[in-house]
Amino acid sequence: MAAITDDKLPVEDAHDTAMDVAKGSVHAHTEYDEYLDLCRDFTGQRLQLLVRKVDWHVLPQLIIIYLMSYVDRTNVGNAKLFGAIPDMGMTGQDWNTALSVFFVTYAAGGVAGAFSGLLAYGIGHLDYTWGFRGWRFIYCIEGLFSLILSILALWVLNDTPAKITKWLTPEEKKFLVLRNRFAAGGETGIAEKEEFSWKAAKDAFTSFHIYAVALMEFTLCVTVYGYSFILPTINLGYTAANAQAMTAPPYIFACIVTVFSGWAADRYKQRMLSVVLPNSLAACGFIIMMVTSQYPHLPGVTLFGVFLTTAGLYPISPAVTAWIALNCAGSMRRAVGIGAMISFSQLGGIVGSNIYIAGQAPTYPVGFGISLGMLVVCGIIWPIIYYFILKGINQKRAAIPLEEIQAKYTEQQLSDMGDRSPLFRYST
Repeated sequence: MAAITDDKLPVEDAHDTAMDVAKGSVHAHTEYDEYLDLCRDFTGQRLQLLVRKVDWHVLPQLIIIYLMSYVDRTNVGNAKLFGAIPDMGMTGQDWNTALSVFFVTYAAGGVAGAFSGLLAYGIGHLDYTWGFRGWRFIYCIEGLFSLILSILALWVLNDTPAKITKWLTPEEKKFLVLRNRFAAGGETGIAEKEEFSWKAAKDAFTSFHIYAVALMEFTLCVTVYGYSFILPTINLGYTAANAQAMTAPPYIFACIVTVFSGWAADRYKQRMLSVVLPNSLAACGFIIMMVTSQYPHLPGVTLFGVFLTTAGLYPISPAVTAWIALNCAGSMRRAVGIGAMISFSQLGGIVGSNIYIAGQAPTYPVGFGISLGMLVVCGIIWPIIYYFILKGINQKRAAIPLEEIQAKYTEQQLSDMGDRSPLFRYST
């Protein structure tokens, strides 16, 4: 990495700097040297305080926006419960087809499910108010929230650390910028490629890892959207309004499990288990619902299955998103990779909206069967296989001497290679 030289400075500044260097009062540092110095400063409690500061300024806005995005997607089952199908003269298949069209355009969270259910419970009491059915109020009121929030987001969302001036000190800003820049290079001092590059975007679309993780997220979308659509209509012996309210406790429990799962994944550095264990929990829940849905006198057991399924499904999306973010080096490749993964996987909503056939209610053998099969094959078995693939790649790269890598590639080449660099290690 090239050091700072006087020929990059104006003549008078170069002269002054040369004099300072001669006196030993100024030492030229590369960006990586500066980053290492900052790493020594930001340790222990100081680093924790900085992380908490970022969390408090960034996460609340994102949580609310994510919540409302899921409310819009999951209120379909609530609308169905309050008479949307007969009011519009639709059949069950017409309803599924409409949902498929919705997810084609959409392809371009636990708290949300609870919020949507509680909102629908309250809005449900407006059924037949002013001569309108409750499902119309669900769409109007919940849609209005999203519209207002989208306008507010223009002012409340934070930019990148380099552009924040209000709540980060210059030293904190510099540390965060450099930490992002050198994250992929480990202790090699090689910076990530940050500027826009069509090659980096193309590499993201041709990366095996994007599709490997997208398969897990696609499976989640198939199961979670189909499940969300029929959850309010599962026969537990409640009235329509109470059925809405009873969907909230499982989602609240899922929120708690999601937070714990994220903490455990970071604490123990286990990305594969953060996907496999929740999928296993969801699979157990589906098995319970498949069996007990045939016995209306066992609503408590069915509700237990609902709790397990919901708690198992919602931690998966944060887990796989974190996994692909950690395994894509370079800000451009990471951004494109995450976007591509989410876009591809959202098409799972097309499948999920068509596998729960109205004529098969309340047992839904096809819907539950497909969901369970995909959870086992793509949500449990495939992540384990992918884990061993990553371990194998890491072992091969670790066996290459550092001197051999440095002799074969320049620093710029290693930076351009991103996660394909022999210096990069995949998170498992």
